[in-house]
Amino acid sequence: MKKLLFCFVLVFLCFFSFSFLIASKTDDIAEYEIKRFCQLVVNATASNYTMEGIVSSNEDTISIDMLQASNIASQIVSEMEEVFFLIEDGTYQKNDNLYQSRLKEMNDQGGVIATIPLGSFLDNAFFMNIGPSIHLKYITMTYLTSEVIKEVESYGINHMMIVIILKVTIHLKVATLSIMDEFTKVIEYPLVMEIIQGEIPQWYQN
Repeated sequence: MKKLLFCFVLVFLCFFSFSFLIASKTDDIAEYEIKRFCQLVVNATASNYTMEGIVSSNEDTISIDMLQASNIASQIVSEMEEVFFLIEDGTYQKNDNLYQSRLKEMNDQGGVIATIPLGSFLDNAFFMNIGPSIHLKYITMTYLTSEVIKEVESYGINHMMIVIILKVTIHLKVATLSIMDEFTKVIEYPLVMEIIQGEIPQWYQN
């Protein structure tokens, strides 16, 4: 009887320890995979837009058309929301580039953004792809906010760099280990990154 009880306790402790290990490592992997998924949506959307004409310069002035940059950013964000909803509904069909192909693959798999074999939790290359898998499944995008950031700074000798960044904050729900968790990811996408010869002027048109 004592041996049976000891075996039961030992099995329980092993199971509890492994479950804790899985839960802890799943959270780490989920953070990485979810950010990668969000970056994929941003890239698949923003890569369709041209940023020509936002920055122009002559000998005396530099013109930065922030209104145009903001309009393009709004279009990108609107399309991003549509992509999230289409994947949620399982109806995303675009397949024009590598980013879109990957999103369509996730869509066709029912919103699964990553598959993690249990063997990968043992930190041993031999067991990496062994055992059943845990699926990270995208459920829904709760809300999305954005802002456009402009940076102008010296770059090297007698040069300046102009960067306009679309900063997107994405709140979404993902199922991990049959539990639905909410994640927040911040993605920065450079709309413009241009190096111009000459020092930063005392003023520039905005």
